[in-house]
Amino acid sequence: MKVMDEKDVRSLSPTLLDLKASRHAATVTSFFETTIEPVCRDIASRLAQVESHSGQGDAWHELRLTQMVSHQSFAMMLASLWERAFAEHLSDLIRTTLSSTEDRKEHDGFQRQIKTGGWRSFEQAFVRVHGFEMALIPMFEELKILHLLCSVLRHGEGDSAKILRKKADWLFMKEAELRDIWDYFLESVEEFSVGKLDIRLEHLARFRDVVVAYWDMIDSGRFAPSSEA
Repeated sequence: MKVMDEKDVRSLSPTLLDLKASRHAATVTSFFETTIEPVCRDIASRLAQVESHSGQGDAWHELRLTQMVSHQSFAMMLASLWERAFAEHLSDLIRTTLSSTEDRKEHDGFQRQIKTGGWRSFEQAFVRVHGFEMALIPMFEELKILHLLCSVLRHGEGDSAKILRKKADWLFMKEAELRDIWDYFLESVEEFSVGKLDIRLEHLARFRDVVVAYWDMIDSGRFAPSSEA
């Protein structure tokens, strides 16, 4: 049996990386089906039971707050799953093309850049690896919304929050939902502030779908700029 040299191994790397892309998609799908959806549905069921009994306002508020915090945590987990895998995938793609020690040193700096940088560093790394702007892929806007949401949940009000309001007002509670019951813990919160983010199960499913779609695109080989972008 012929032993493969380094060049042979590098020639196979894109195929191996595609298999990893498939695994990333499966991880996100499994996490949603085994953890996110069951927990969210259980909290929703308990909320419905409390609502059917009068005089349990405090219990309802406690459960509703638990629901909001749980959904926010799940959104951050989905963002983290995608961003870590995204950085790893780009880093691996670069590594398959390197041969010299000097190139490998540069690669170490590239790894640090995409693992510690913000969204702009993702876009720059994407162009370097794939040769076209990340904004041209079909799921770009949805992935950016997920990234912005995660940033807002971590840091609160700021530039990311302002952009998120413009791009995804559907993540915020509507005026009709802010009356009466919401005054219990939101009376001092300004309209469309971070405190009024209301991530629902359908939003989490939407984020799951876009992350899976990204990895499916990588896995299928249909990795080219979208003509509709």
